[in-house]
Amino acid sequence: LRFSHAAAMSESWVMARLEAISFSIIGAFAFSAVGMRGHVEPMAVGLALVYAIQLTAMLQRTVQLAIMLNQQMTACERVRSFRDIPQEPPLETPADKLLLAGWPSGALEFDNL
Repeated sequence: LRFSHAAAMSESWVMARLEAISFSIIGAFAFSAVGMRGHVEPMAVGLALVYAIQLTAMLQRTVQLAIMLNQQMTACERVRSFRDIPQEPPLETPADKLLLAGWPSGALEFDNL
């Protein structure tokens, strides 16, 4: 749960920064188009703005898909690394059973305590 929250927050952070960059580029283009309104046809400016908005939306979706793909491939790498872990030995071995038959034997003696 912690990882998915952190991943969602980092994705939101990247998307917010990407939206801010795209809005600033589109805004700069719109202001420059207004400044050059006598030299550029309005239809060309409108078409360029529509294409710019569509391209930024596609760029944002592409980045979002790349982030999701990266997260999913990281999960696959983790599963693969867990698959390659050697198996632990069993809890009891035949040698342990031989040891338990004669163990413990003897006595403890304390001197000069």
